[in-house]
Amino acid sequence: DYLKDPDRRFVADTVHVIGECAQRLPKVSATCLEGLLNLIRQ
Repeated sequence: DYLKDPDRRFVADTVHVIGECAQRLPKVSATCLEGLLNLIRQ
């Protein structure tokens, strides 16, 4: 539901933060990518 939020800035920030986590925490990067893909598929 995050990507369907009417607040476009919130949506962009959500995706950005997940990407930042993936870059800074290599151990969770695959999980972050899977999460982003799941958000897109919703």
